[in-house]
Amino acid sequence: MESQAYFTGIRQQIIDRLADAKDTVLVAVAWLTDRELFDGLVACQRRGVSVSLAVLDDRLNRKSSIAWERLTALGGKLYWIPEGTNRAGSLHHKFCLIDNDTVINGSFNWTNRASSADENIIVMQGDASFAEQFRQAFAQLLEKHGHDVEPVAIDRAKLAARLAVLGKLLELEDFEDVPPQLQKIEHAKGLPEIANLIDQLHQRDWQGALTAINDLLVRGVAIAVYQDPRIKRWQWQVRLMESQVMTLEAELADMHRQIHIFDYLQEQAIGDLIRDYLDIKRRVLKAQSKKDQSADHRAQAQTAEDTYEQYEQARAAKADETKPEQLAPQQQADLKLLYRRLAQRCHPDKMKDSDKAWATDVFKKLQTAFQNNDLQTLQGLKSQIEKGPGADLEWLVPDQADQLEERLAELQRALAQLNQKLASITQSASWQTLSTETDWQNWFERKAEQLRQEIQRYQAELDQTQVVEEAQ
Repeated sequence: MESQAYFTGIRQQIIDRLADAKDTVLVAVAWLTDRELFDGLVACQRRGVSVSLAVLDDRLNRKSSIAWERLTALGGKLYWIPEGTNRAGSLHHKFCLIDNDTVINGSFNWTNRASSADENIIVMQGDASFAEQFRQAFAQLLEKHGHDVEPVAIDRAKLAARLAVLGKLLELEDFEDVPPQLQKIEHAKGLPEIANLIDQLHQRDWQGALTAINDLLVRGVAIAVYQDPRIKRWQWQVRLMESQVMTLEAELADMHRQIHIFDYLQEQAIGDLIRDYLDIKRRVLKAQSKKDQSADHRAQAQTAEDTYEQYEQARAAKADETKPEQLAPQQQADLKLLYRRLAQRCHPDKMKDSDKAWATDVFKKLQTAFQNNDLQTLQGLKSQIEKGPGADLEWLVPDQADQLEERLAELQRALAQLNQKLASITQSASWQTLSTETDWQNWFERKAEQLRQEIQRYQAELDQTQVVEEAQ
């Protein structure tokens, strides 16, 4: 499964993916007041994509400027979900499922205010069984509140025939003929075995898919349904939150990488100027504090002294850091994509206890190479990770209620900590600069000129102070 987090331009990310929808769009959000997003849904329905929208039946939605009939007049389905007791609300979902493949989930509400707030989304795709759980969650939401749910019709005889055709293609190794047949069993994703088979075929696991097909044909395409809906729902939440944790960890690693590169380039370009500026500033303020013994002047002088010392210590600590590799834009994109894929395959939390030590060591090497823009080392680790122990394991999701509750609590804490770290980084001076300045070299040149002017100004003040002292 591929996943990507977004913290800016969220509305446009959603609109772009709606524009690519070809078959179905399911949206479950408490509030929808953003007309651009609603227009995106209407455009989907207008070109023949089946749109189903579930929103909260409350004053905010009913009194908004959204013309809901624009969607329903085109054949789109609109479901009003009643408010819960004590105005607590009964719709807590915030997800969009496109073509039973792409899942958009996160803290972002589809409201006008959300676009200017500190929100995020995670876009996940490429995992049929994972996407199917969102489709089922949407159906369960409608059923819970008395809306008719149209069942997916599955002709088991035809499905078995399709599986037999796929099996024969795999036996003959006619792999290029698999995609057309694969599309013809997509409607049966609701069966867990079929969803898993579709994932195997997408991953080109031909032997595993053939074994699964033969097993299904022998058993008559039986369907194993887990009978405890509470545990099934918790397992879905665990898997969703684990994907969110991994995606946010990758995003955090990428932000640290960009800051590391920016700080290194800044040190090379204007590091000495910054030091000279901080040095003369502390000398000027120190001289002023001697002349004027007020508490404010003494505090300013001490702050300037501390800032200079901290900067010098930071420079000394980073003196031996590895120089980041300089990569072209396409190489940067390749680096990020490869890191995300490898990180998912060797994440220590995904491994059995016996393999955690190996995974921890490789994961550290992976992170170090990523931080240093070292695409060559990352590519060298690829074979080691893909052949490593447990590389093909899925997340080990508990099946006991107490274990699931404990795991959910752990993941909630992990997500809260990650969001705090991300918020802290986005508010840092380095990130504010590198994320808004597209031409870093130009920014360094402008900053260098500002520093030279400030140094000259402080030097003039210091010279004037010395002249006065000599005259006295």
